[in-house]
Amino acid sequence: MTSFDTATGKGTIMSLSSFKYSDDRRTMYGPYFGDTIKALFRTAERA
Repeated sequence: MTSFDTATGKGTIMSLSSFKYSDDRRTMYGPYFGDTIKALFRTAERA
């Protein structure tokens, strides 16, 4: 999350935990949620 406000509990989700490599225990990888995902969400929200 980015721009998370502890007072309101709101922020912007920028990714999700998707996968990790067995030889890299310290890093979690996931897709970046950019403008395309934002447009998809807005379309689904109106459906």
